[in-house]
Amino acid sequence: MRRSPDLAVGFVLGFAVMLLIFLFSSDFTAHYEICEPANTGAKDCASYNMLSYAFHKIGTTLDALNGAITAIATAFIAWFTLSLRQSTDKLWEAGERQIAIANVSAETAQRAAVTAERALTVVERAFIMISDISIVTISQYHTIIVHRINVNVLNSGRTPARNYVSCVNLVVVDDLPHDFRFADRTHDGLVAGVIGPQSRTYFQVDVFIQDALATHEGRKKTFIYGWMEYDDIFPDSARHRTEFCVSVEVFTDPRVMPEVISGHPASVLTVRPYGRYNAYDEDCLYRPGQTPIAEEGELPVPTEPLVISPPPGFQQPPRMNVQFQYAPTKGE
Repeated sequence: MRRSPDLAVGFVLGFAVMLLIFLFSSDFTAHYEICEPANTGAKDCASYNMLSYAFHKIGTTLDALNGAITAIATAFIAWFTLSLRQSTDKLWEAGERQIAIANVSAETAQRAAVTAERALTVVERAFIMISDISIVTISQYHTIIVHRINVNVLNSGRTPARNYVSCVNLVVVDDLPHDFRFADRTHDGLVAGVIGPQSRTYFQVDVFIQDALATHEGRKKTFIYGWMEYDDIFPDSARHRTEFCVSVEVFTDPRVMPEVISGHPASVLTVRPYGRYNAYDEDCLYRPGQTPIAEEGELPVPTEPLVISPPPGFQQPPRMNVQFQYAPTKGE
């Protein structure tokens, strides 16, 4: 079935060749003549077969229509050039659209990569925060002298916090002014450390009984504020910072421990977040390492601890002289 077209084409070509041979060798077309004027006024006529005559006529006609053919060719070339220009413009526009789409795709991929990296950093990086507080009441000779606040710090992240440094301040004032700078008393003694993932540390703040009583009676207000700074393990990450400020509330006489009817022992004070100095990283009031030190007189003088003299007849319990003797176990 596939050889039938080839046979048909061969038959047509063979028939055409035979027809041409017949026309050129036959006398059938010998009576066609072409006459041209001679110098003597008579016509000089030549006899041609049909194909030669046809070619001659076609050439004469084309020569007569030379101007028209040139005009048509010029118009065709102009049309072709215009079509080519339009096609080129369309190809250019299509190329520009493809480039724009490629750029958008690249930008989208880059944003996706950045988002994924940030998500990984946010989930895995160290994150230092104040988790809770505990309060210890300390007395001397049966007299309460200080309420010690233990501020517990938690690294809630999955990676360690490196170069951890913290600073805490306590001020007892009439009130915090609107333009309070939250300056530190000093930066002496700051030592960098490490907090492991899901690990804790703490710092202590002592509220002496004089300040606790003044706060309870409404004569003063007590505030605790400070900051914590640290690095995470991810390269090119900025140093992190946490700021905090709490007000101390004393809801009963701090000189007397409240009687608990049931449950755990209660404290006479608590703390609550206060003001704008509570933030993380870029929302902080100060950048890491830029917290100012208070100028002279900017902060109130810290309260001195109350000194309690021993009651009359009080005798210090004698120290126990205990000696330990090493007893080797079997097998040593």
